[in-house]
Amino acid sequence: MGALKVAKEKVADLAEAIGQKVGRAIHITETPENNYWSGNQSALSNMYIGQQASSQDDMQVEFEKIKIRYKIGAKFKLE
Repeated sequence: MGALKVAKEKVADLAEAIGQKVGRAIHITETPENNYWSGNQSALSNMYIGQQASSQDDMQVEFEKIKIRYKIGAKFKLE
């Protein structure tokens, strides 16, 4: 997990400023952040209906890139 490594490095820099060191992680959270498909729902439903009407051999699947975002939170013990 790159995000957790970056978080620990940032905490280490801040802790050093007050003469402390980073200990073990005591709490880690992962939260989805408003993940949704931004395409046209009507087009999706029409595509599905059209695919049902055609034979399996004629069916073509279209793919679209989507973004999935998460927030990572971590709390570390200071020593």
